[in-house]
Amino acid sequence: MAGSSCRDYQPGRDYQPMRIMLWGQPRTVSTAFTKFMTFVDDVEEIWFEPYVFSHINEKMASILEEREAAMAAMVEASYEDQRGKLRPLSSFSFTSTKNELEAPRKDYRRKFIFVKDMAWAIHGRYDCIPQKVPVKHVFLIRDPQRFIPSYLVHMERSGVPVKSWLLAHKEDQMLALWRYIRENVDLNPPVIDSDQLLQNPGTVLAKLFAELGMPWKDSYLEWSGGDEFLSRWIAPLEGVAMGSKVGTHTRAFSSTNFIKVDMSAPQRQELSGIAQDAVDIFLPGYREMMQHALH
Repeated sequence: MAGSSCRDYQPGRDYQPMRIMLWGQPRTVSTAFTKFMTFVDDVEEIWFEPYVFSHINEKMASILEEREAAMAAMVEASYEDQRGKLRPLSSFSFTSTKNELEAPRKDYRRKFIFVKDMAWAIHGRYDCIPQKVPVKHVFLIRDPQRFIPSYLVHMERSGVPVKSWLLAHKEDQMLALWRYIRENVDLNPPVIDSDQLLQNPGTVLAKLFAELGMPWKDSYLEWSGGDEFLSRWIAPLEGVAMGSKVGTHTRAFSSTNFIKVDMSAPQRQELSGIAQDAVDIFLPGYREMMQHALH
């Protein structure tokens, strides 16, 4: 396994709630899904992309140091009164994330811990996935002919070099993770197509909750539009603030429900060359995983 190894936690007799690991891709409404889960009964903890930010800490330490003062000022202004469980970006690492997720919880009245992350962030670091505790993996996918064009536009607006992103995604990390989980953890982990989720949220989510052993309520389909919920998230202050500033999470943070979308997708020949290359990487895996998706 590439990358430094993570030690296994040795659990004691304390109560262990189920860890629900939601693995997403860009533009799959995974942040809105995380907000939705914040209002579900029996969910005690909400983790927001701890492995993404652990990866950032490892790969971009020098850049982060240069921007630390400016970032700190922005965070102070944005979330001075609602920090709650939000913490500094520097506190996230692969080892600490695994250790915290595997640590026993005492006297818990609620039964679930929800973790949302990106499949690419854990690629080559599967030893850092929680293992010695109850875990259920869920995969949130989307047709690459739909999410790739949208994500490329977002990257260009955010000033992210598109070619650099493509070079870092020469293989389908979502497919690789899904196959690893099937071979080593759970033969049939739930798979959700985000477009089907948006079209029929009640049907898809009721089936998912049944798979997870969670009671379902139709009232979960609507939630508060404010951002007070962020104080419940275990996430980096800087990441949440930056996501709001550049508009990455604006719609998700202000959401109150899942909204139906136009299901049409552009034809391959209508896409740019870079978009076509990216679609070619992800489309076979999407089609394979869709055969196992909840409907």
